[in-house]
Amino acid sequence: MKGLQKATDRLVNDMLAVQPGETVAVTCDPKTGREMTMEIAKAVHEVGAHPLIIENMPPEGDGVMKETDVPTMALAGALCEADVWIELNQRMLLYTKPFDIALEKNKKLRYVALAETRPDVFQRTIGEVDAAQLKPLMMKMKEIIENSKTVRVETALGTNAEFELDPSHFLAVDCGDMAQPGFHTMAGCINIVPRFDSVNGEMVFDGTLTDQGPIPGERVHITVKNGDIISIDGTEAADWFAEYLKHFNDPNMYKIAHLSIGLNPCTIFSGSTPEDERGWGVTTWGIGNVPPEDAPPYGRKAVSHCDGTSSRSTIWFDDRLIMKDGELADEELTALAGNLRR
Repeated sequence: MKGLQKATDRLVNDMLAVQPGETVAVTCDPKTGREMTMEIAKAVHEVGAHPLIIENMPPEGDGVMKETDVPTMALAGALCEADVWIELNQRMLLYTKPFDIALEKNKKLRYVALAETRPDVFQRTIGEVDAAQLKPLMMKMKEIIENSKTVRVETALGTNAEFELDPSHFLAVDCGDMAQPGFHTMAGCINIVPRFDSVNGEMVFDGTLTDQGPIPGERVHITVKNGDIISIDGTEAADWFAEYLKHFNDPNMYKIAHLSIGLNPCTIFSGSTPEDERGWGVTTWGIGNVPPEDAPPYGRKAVSHCDGTSSRSTIWFDDRLIMKDGELADEELTALAGNLRR
């Protein structure tokens, strides 16, 4: 309990800075860890705020394909009146209609995407992170990206992809500071939305796939041309992934949505998508839906969103080498990281 309490206190007090009188909605389903849900509610109550636990039966799938399984207007109505929304659902509400309505209409909302987060993952990736030290590192990396025009990623297993940056697209830096309204995720992730038609090359997923989980020893090799996936090859996991994308029956589920870079120093490879995506030196390629907030003014709608991870990545911003085989290679960033890595 002590580790869980430490993590919930850090989330509620340090990261979200919940204030007395605020309403904190915690959405969950029967697969969410009950102890974790109640510990968050307790921490919210202790600061004089109002916890609102909303549990729904999990839909059959993620995204808009199964949102008829969700009480859309009732849920959206509650979220539109909340100050904070912590999503703990094991079947994510992210990118469903309630999510769209809440973020569009409730401009004060601080939304935290913690879907699919197990209690042990929660304790490591939130309870053990030194956000005060992590933030300067990640803000410096953001500054470098904002002054760059291109990004290139390689891995020893065959990833070799590049794209152009679009200054109008949102650059998300999730460093543990969640005190301002908007979309937040677990600390240790920089998310880049590229110029969509500029993404070209090969990506090899060797870590975790959405809805499939860990794929140790497997390889999913995708080829991308002008932002579109044109082929999927590899081991048995690649056959599964090809069928997975096909079942959505949506051409936009073959389009690259984002690249994220993992910088959470407290992760292990656990098979949990949120944790594995934030592993130090891991790159994650997102596919499918892009909300309007990330690519104004319209985003790019798709029926769902999925991710695949690549470990031990080498990354360049323009010609500046940032990471080499999953470790920082830039002197300025290495100095800021200090003893973050354990």
